[in-house]
Amino acid sequence: MPIWINLGDVWANTVHTRHIISCSDLDFKDQWLTIPVPLSASGTPALTTTAQEIIPAINEAAASGGLVVHAIGGVWHSASTLAQLNALVSDANMDDSSAARTPTAHATSHEDGGSDEIDIEAMATTDTTTTNVLKPDGAGGVAFGAAPATPPAAHDLGGSAHTADTLADLNSKVTDATLFGKEDYDANTILAATSDNTPIPLTVNASTFVGRKAAGPIAAMSVSEAKTLLGIPGTFLGLTDTPSAYTGQKQEYVQVNNAENAMIMAGLGHWGTQTKANMEAITGARSGDTCWCSTFEKMFSYKAAQGVWWSPGEMIVLENNSGGTLVEGDVAVLHDTVAYSCKTTTILYGYNVVGPVVQGNTDGNFVTIAVSGGPWNVLCNTTAAFISYMYTSTTAKQAVAISSRQAGLFATSLINKVSAAPALLPCWVHPKEMY
Repeated sequence: MPIWINLGDVWANTVHTRHIISCSDLDFKDQWLTIPVPLSASGTPALTTTAQEIIPAINEAAASGGLVVHAIGGVWHSASTLAQLNALVSDANMDDSSAARTPTAHATSHEDGGSDEIDIEAMATTDTTTTNVLKPDGAGGVAFGAAPATPPAAHDLGGSAHTADTLADLNSKVTDATLFGKEDYDANTILAATSDNTPIPLTVNASTFVGRKAAGPIAAMSVSEAKTLLGIPGTFLGLTDTPSAYTGQKQEYVQVNNAENAMIMAGLGHWGTQTKANMEAITGARSGDTCWCSTFEKMFSYKAAQGVWWSPGEMIVLENNSGGTLVEGDVAVLHDTVAYSCKTTTILYGYNVVGPVVQGNTDGNFVTIAVSGGPWNVLCNTTAAFISYMYTSTTAKQAVAISSRQAGLFATSLINKVSAAPALLPCWVHPKEMY
């Protein structure tokens, strides 16, 4: 029920037995205000304790003639909404405390050219101390403050900025190295470490060099020690691809062997002592090279143009035009139509005999033929006595032996031959046909 109260009856600091009112404007007396007052159970108006607390504020307003200063959460305001409050606040917008206010990513807005660019020069205007600089403030930001101590200017280690001291003092300050003074280095001395982290001066004497033997640390090694380490023999014969001895090599020369994989001792272009078969198997011989043939006990010379070995003064080289292959012991005669060539014959006691073939070859290639001396092998198809006379036979390439002399004689047997089967017979070849 509303209660009307005459403001003229309300005075500051006055206790009234009448109902207390609340008002917002006490500038004038004799104004009527109405306030809701709840009724008691008996129907009598009854003010609440809260309403009674208004009395001092009313008294204050009555005394000052204006508004009463009051708390925004006090009884002067009824409960309302945040939206209503925001509607009355013109310079801000308030949120509920439970509402999230996560800032959006906006770092680029503060970058150079951004919408909210941070201007260092503008920041500098907030500090007028010319010696101050912008630096971290220790709290995650930046602030102007005194510049750090100026670093020392570049100066000589031995200059006036340092007092004289010792190398030992310097080493006491250096934790990752040990420094050596010049007095630690004699002539021809280097720095070397024989164990971890302990370098020391090492002097390299004359005729030595730095190395490491099979055991022990690095050191100055002698030439002898190096040869031992490398396995170098002390002599030429100690090499693996050289002759094993000098015995029997008097006046010989060192040469590359025929296989071109080792060194041998031999005369200039001399292939040593070889059997006939080995001599003929030699490859790489040069014109003028010599070889002692143990089969014939003769010195042979090599003719590179024809690819044959021959005995000077006892042999001749001719082209094989027999129509087939000629081998050692075959009897060759001069060709009657082709110059500087030979062939075979089936004429008994034939003329124009050159001699037995010493080194054969295929048709169209050069062969070596014995023309004098001996012993030379002759292919004989009869028995023969010592000093029998040799002639061509009716079988091509073969000779016959008889005891009498006649035209076509070209050789004399040097041994007996008891079999009539064709076989090589050592003979002495005559320098010309004998009658």
